[in-house]
Amino acid sequence: MASATLSHDFIINVRLLYENSLTQLLSRKVVRQGINCHTMHAAPALVSAVAAVEVFLNELVFGSPAKAVLAQSPLWMLQRTWLQELEIRAKLVIVPFLLFGQTFQRDGQPFQDFSLLVKARNDVVHYKMEEQGPAYLKSLQDRRIALSSPEGYPKMVWIHALCCSEVIRWANNIATGIAQSLVGFMPEESRPFLFAKLAENFVEIHDSVPAERLTQHGIDPASDYPPQEPGGGFRAP
Repeated sequence: MASATLSHDFIINVRLLYENSLTQLLSRKVVRQGINCHTMHAAPALVSAVAAVEVFLNELVFGSPAKAVLAQSPLWMLQRTWLQELEIRAKLVIVPFLLFGQTFQRDGQPFQDFSLLVKARNDVVHYKMEEQGPAYLKSLQDRRIALSSPEGYPKMVWIHALCCSEVIRWANNIATGIAQSLVGFMPEESRPFLFAKLAENFVEIHDSVPAERLTQHGIDPASDYPPQEPGGGFRAP
């Protein structure tokens, strides 16, 4: 019976959406803060990044010969339908531990950022036009992942602050870190049988990528758009 993998479609879609966001980064049609800009491509990228991780985990556990290769794993004592229906964060802790004897530290990286990624995905999928933004948004703004409302500029709606190009790059890199960690948990001799090469579809995007793209087009990566006056506020371009 023929079969096909799908995780690469989801993670490649994230990178395509990021590439589209770079087109907006270079334009003078959206708010830009350094290498970050508001973009319509962020919400679908958040959905695709989480899907890429969940599909990748399902592929290596249920699509590969894992049950034959790691036959003594206590994972197989659990009902498959129950495992498949677990919330993705719980699944990421339970499944690798039972299958490989290693798992993610819930208070460490990349799990902590993946948990934020899932929250952001949930917020865009269940968006209800709430005025109050999520508590985690400030931590993303402090890390310059989400956009901030500059002094002298109207307060940015929180969903616009979240939906930006750096959030896409962050989502891609978190999904990449999770996939690579899962491969790292596998016994080395079993990796060829557990679709480990699928993780090669997950590729990190360095912050040099947007900086170089801006520089190539004669734009200072440290500048903002609209341009900011030295004393605060913005002037007309």
